[in-house]
Amino acid sequence: MALLVFAHIQHPAGGMAVLFLAGCAQSASQVPMAAMLLLRNSDEQLRGRVMGIRMLVIYGNLPGLLISGPLIAHFGYPLTATLYCATGLAFTLLITLRWRAQLWQIEAPANAR
Repeated sequence: MALLVFAHIQHPAGGMAVLFLAGCAQSASQVPMAAMLLLRNSDEQLRGRVMGIRMLVIYGNLPGLLISGPLIAHFGYPLTATLYCATGLAFTLLITLRWRAQLWQIEAPANAR
């Protein structure tokens, strides 16, 4: 949501503040997500490999980066950023609804008491 706000801010100081908040939110959410969703269901010997694959998948988003240049040139940054944010939110909602049972397993070792 902070990136949606950032896409429409006109003043540089406000943009820097919103980007700072977006970075804080991302760092506060990525570490728990990796620990809870990926590592609790992976074998102890495979955890390093799982995190390595995650890094390749997350940071290797080349098609989206290549497409964004022409979209920004044609539609402008605010509309392109809004499109990317809306697409990301829509896919997040779809994943949540479709695979909720697999993402939130009661019998996962991390949920054992």
